[in-house]
Amino acid sequence: MSGLMQREADSLNRWTYLPYSFKLTGLGLFGLSFIAWFFLEAHTEWRLLAESLVLVGLLLIAVSRGREEDEYTLQLRARAFTYAFVVGVVYSVIQPLVNWGVGSAIGQGGAEWQVIPTFVVLWLMLVVQIGFFHVLKWGR
Repeated sequence: MSGLMQREADSLNRWTYLPYSFKLTGLGLFGLSFIAWFFLEAHTEWRLLAESLVLVGLLLIAVSRGREEDEYTLQLRARAFTYAFVVGVVYSVIQPLVNWGVGSAIGQGGAEWQVIPTFVVLWLMLVVQIGFFHVLKWGR
């Protein structure tokens, strides 16, 4: 059994990030799709495609290597992913409560519970990961 566990641990440790060129591709994809997202009418297929491409661009940025990668940088990246996950979960739980509380407080009789859209949560998590990673990296 320990051999199986060791193989699983080894496979997890072999995770490698994408080459730096994917970060540039992600930046371009993010930039173009973000601009298109602003000009497209809400709730259309093209707007949904632009939202998806924004997320793909951010994901490419988040999982691509920097120009200089060492073990400390990988540790910072893992810490940033952890922070992003925690922020995303807390936001997903707290924000509907805030929306409901504010709606009730300002007298919108029977304020409804609203679920946060998936795009917003994923957008937040990826932006927080990228932001925290760069803040941690600059602070070293």
